[in-house]
Amino acid sequence: MLTGIRVLVSWLLAAVLAISAASADSGAIRTVFVVRHAEKAAEPKKDPPLTETGSARADLLRRMLLDADVYGLFATELQRSSLTLVPLANELGLLITEVESDDPYGMAETVLAAGHKVSVVSAHSDTVIPILEGLGVADLPTPPIRYDDFFIVSIPAEGGAGVLRLKYGPESR
Repeated sequence: MLTGIRVLVSWLLAAVLAISAASADSGAIRTVFVVRHAEKAAEPKKDPPLTETGSARADLLRRMLLDADVYGLFATELQRSSLTLVPLANELGLLITEVESDDPYGMAETVLAAGHKVSVVSAHSDTVIPILEGLGVADLPTPPIRYDDFFIVSIPAEGGAGVLRLKYGPESR
């Protein structure tokens, strides 16, 4: 029951913020949703796919962001990162821009340079915080970064970026 309430509250907050960002004056506010990739399989070690739970979380992400006016999708070259965004990409008919996983600041630069009003980034536990920093967030979240973390970054035309840390889907440990 608590998980259902937690998902609903997180979804509602994300939806409200996405709608307000999408309806703001052109160029006034940009929104970037940042997640850690969904749950990965144990094998193969080098580049595992998503587990069944991870695929369900990726589909939840799709449902949450379907009406958020997303125009940019960004993931690393590792399949667990892009597979987290595939359901949303397929639904919206968007391509996923890949950025090397060992360059989180490059990921942030790529997202900012793309200039989309609303974007989604799927990264890794050790790259989410540097990406947030690269997007201009000064008050960075504390680790660890878990599968159920959902960050909403608001980037005003002038001034520093703000971040809201929410949870979505089943609780990860």
